[in-house]
Amino acid sequence: MLKSLFSKNHKFSTSPKARTKYGIFASIYGIITNLALCVATFSVGLISGSVALMSEAVNVLSDGISSGVTLLGFKVSSKPADKRHPFGYARFEYVSALIISFIICIIGAVLCKSSFDKIIKPEEVIVSWAMLIVLAVSVVVKISQYLIYKRIGEAIDSETLNASKVDTRNDSIVTFLTLVAMIFMWVTGIDIDAYVGLAVSLFIVVSGFKVLLDAVSPLLGEKPDEELVKKIKRKLKSFDGVLAFHELIVHSYGKDTNFVSVHIEVSADDDPLAIHEMVDQIEEDFLKDLKIHLVVHTDPVDNKNAEVNKLKAKAQKVLNGINKKLVICDFHVSEKKKYTHIMFDCTVPYELGITKAKILRHLRDSFEGDGKLYKFRIDIDRDFS
Repeated sequence: MLKSLFSKNHKFSTSPKARTKYGIFASIYGIITNLALCVATFSVGLISGSVALMSEAVNVLSDGISSGVTLLGFKVSSKPADKRHPFGYARFEYVSALIISFIICIIGAVLCKSSFDKIIKPEEVIVSWAMLIVLAVSVVVKISQYLIYKRIGEAIDSETLNASKVDTRNDSIVTFLTLVAMIFMWVTGIDIDAYVGLAVSLFIVVSGFKVLLDAVSPLLGEKPDEELVKKIKRKLKSFDGVLAFHELIVHSYGKDTNFVSVHIEVSADDDPLAIHEMVDQIEEDFLKDLKIHLVVHTDPVDNKNAEVNKLKAKAQKVLNGINKKLVICDFHVSEKKKYTHIMFDCTVPYELGITKAKILRHLRDSFEGDGKLYKFRIDIDRDFS
């Protein structure tokens, strides 16, 4: 399988079954290679008394444990939806990354203490050919792990494998620097072992914290993938009956498990049954083509009424005066006996911090000179995409 993975002609399947297969292969490769490295590194470190080498051994062991958790993550996340978890188990991949981050941070903290102890009470370290060979082999193996995680992680878009890729790349750099430090000690006789061990352990803690942040973000509900949003918008625009759309919200429950809701504007003159048929077709096409469970809310708008269009253009001009990022959606006008009621949604990006009160104040000031009485009802929408 290794040969086929790195063949230029090899094409990765995007099916859930194939994705799980690739993930399990990468995990097993990580478990076997990391455990072998751990035994070799720990044995040589124990004989030589090197805290840097012992730190490296424990770091490799944590990588092996991480690969085991990754394997469990792929197995569980591939389970189909059931009564207890109707959205499926795909998010368990994020949970496994969270567990990995805690393991890395705890091990790094323990190694920090060991390194500090050895700085306070130095012990003689014997640098040998065995130590140098083990470190050199570790660098080569870590690079091979990095290439496999990179190739598979990017192909199947795996959060866990992409995190492992970064962690393994960093590990190979740290191991190489440890090798350089051991050669330096061998040549000069200056003992920097404990300081190298401290640097490695601090690096482990930082790496664990970064993995932690990456794992927590999707669980909290992060901004959806930009490419996915572009695909959704392009597809919505492809339907003739869709005049505009807003309030696009994407809920991700793991790779290829997305539930999306959106408001689409349709002509108020269209037949309601025809609109209903179009909505059914849109939802069906999204599930078939993009594997997205889409829920559509329709907003009928009077886009052929000259007076309504005039009022909408004026309102949009007012909003542009506040900020050009403010966008009017679902614009309606209702003529009452004593006043004209103007209703619309206004999309306000999070970073602007513009309040509804400010928008209403500008609208009232601008429309006051028309000689007519206007009342406004606006709803603030946020850009969730």
